[in-house]
Amino acid sequence: MAQLQWILPVLVYDISTHMIHPISSLTPYQNRWTIKARVTNKPPIRTWSNSRGEGKLFSFELVDESGEIRCTAFKEMVDKFYDYLQVDKVYYINKCQLKPANKQYSTLKHEYEMTVTHDTVIKECLDADSSIPTVQYNFVPIDKIADKEVNSVVDVIGIAKSVGELQTFQARSTGRELKKKEVVLVDQSQTAITLTLWGQDAENFDGTNNPVVVIKSAKIGEFGGGKNLSTLVSSTLKINPELKECYRIRGWYDSEGEHLDAKNISARIGSSNMVRKLDDF
Repeated sequence: MAQLQWILPVLVYDISTHMIHPISSLTPYQNRWTIKARVTNKPPIRTWSNSRGEGKLFSFELVDESGEIRCTAFKEMVDKFYDYLQVDKVYYINKCQLKPANKQYSTLKHEYEMTVTHDTVIKECLDADSSIPTVQYNFVPIDKIADKEVNSVVDVIGIAKSVGELQTFQARSTGRELKKKEVVLVDQSQTAITLTLWGQDAENFDGTNNPVVVIKSAKIGEFGGGKNLSTLVSSTLKINPELKECYRIRGWYDSEGEHLDAKNISARIGSSNMVRKLDDF
């Protein structure tokens, strides 16, 4: 008689079948959760080296209908997930560690942020889901930036009123070649501020026709008593994006803003050979 063989079913862990929790509900005091969220920002990989060792990391930002949160991966988790995660795609994610958020370089409002662990599961959601929003902005009017703390970060929208030449120089500490470009932004508060773009953002920026400039997580600086802005590795820069705020500021500038004298809260706009009116191009 042939021996009976018992065939046991293979249990497959399918994260997409889990109950979905809103991002806004996440705290360190619960560990059985799964979120469904869109990647809105994924800056380049960063490396570090100190007395305790060396390694690499990357952070990415996630959004769902309830809010936003930042997540960071370290070392081998960078190799596992960096290429897999793509901006604008939606993913199921669970089994991350939660800790109090570092607000220094982020405008996200969530009280906590996530860290990828060896147990973390991330799976792409292949069904298009328009209910998951894209980038969320918390725009600060330019005139209000004067009251903000130095080194804090803000989301800003403005018209590129003038633009400087691309500058190339070497960093004193590392000798690495750096590129920057200064852009003067203006908004409906009839206030202007200087924004410094770095790296690829500086090289790629085209100020033709006074575009609408949107920056998420621009850093506030101070020089000579005035406030200015600069982009960070974690900043995102968009030109003329499809946002209602963009149509609003475009209409304002074309109808009246172009001819107004704006108060500039940056003490130093740049020398005459660095910044020129776009009309001079």
